[in-house]
Amino acid sequence: MTGLIDLLIPVVRGLLAASLVLLIGLSPAARLIRVHGPPPGTVQRDAIEGWFARLPGLLAWFFLTCSLLRGALQVLTFVEPGEAVTADLLHAVLLEGSWGTAWIAQSTAAFLLLAISWLWRGRARVLAGSSALLVLVLITAQTYLGHATEELWRGALGHVVHGLHLLGSGVWLGTLAILMLTTLPMLRDAAWLPTLTALTRGYSMAARVGVLLVVGSGAVALWTYSDGQLLALIDSTWGQLLLLKLLAVAGALLIGWWNWRVGTPALAAGRADAAARMRRAIGMELLLGVVILGLTAWLIGAPLPSHGG
Repeated sequence: MTGLIDLLIPVVRGLLAASLVLLIGLSPAARLIRVHGPPPGTVQRDAIEGWFARLPGLLAWFFLTCSLLRGALQVLTFVEPGEAVTADLLHAVLLEGSWGTAWIAQSTAAFLLLAISWLWRGRARVLAGSSALLVLVLITAQTYLGHATEELWRGALGHVVHGLHLLGSGVWLGTLAILMLTTLPMLRDAAWLPTLTALTRGYSMAARVGVLLVVGSGAVALWTYSDGQLLALIDSTWGQLLLLKLLAVAGALLIGWWNWRVGTPALAAGRADAAARMRRAIGMELLLGVVILGLTAWLIGAPLPSHGG
């Protein structure tokens, strides 16, 4: 049983991170559609707006489900095989301490996001503002469920760094994933090449902001956790997982650079195979994004080098 729990915990963490990244990406993706997407009243725009009306609720429901499962798994880590789960244990794990407080805040925010996504489905502006506030709560709570609470950080710096890392990931990979799901399939006809080009150019600016946040916050975290001894990281499990993550990030950045410098100009020039090549490249970039999130989920649970990991 313990082995199964040890396997499920990083899986659930990864699913939570993936859904949070997508929730963050909803807002910049929606803005790109408003500015560069198909004109209102077209079949393509109606289909895209249908996606954006449903996705907040679906993602909130999925996040809430995973959050409740995470709480249950956290409790089970304190139970020996054959022992019963007691009310005192539930209270100690889920209602006391910084982890329990963060878990309650995150689960509550996910429930509220689910509720308003269905109740205010037709009020896009009100829903957007409320969703942005609740997603901010989700991000903040997430920083209290990992290494940001370590004593290595001074004050709230760890929470700020990890929060910016999550935000950057959402703006970069989350926005791209939302566009890939909701919009790119609607723009396969050659007549939509100008729209696809405009969307790609608009996204490249958001992606650069997201990458800057990811790389900058990641560099600060790396220096902090290694205590300046970067080469010594390779001797720890945490450092080896981090190295794999950095390789995946480098691969995703390389593909993103190709899309920006080669793929987008090819789209603008109207080349016949440009759209198909870009979709393949985006698929590879998102696949590496999944790898990055998976490795991050393992990193959160791995002991830091300073703890002998």
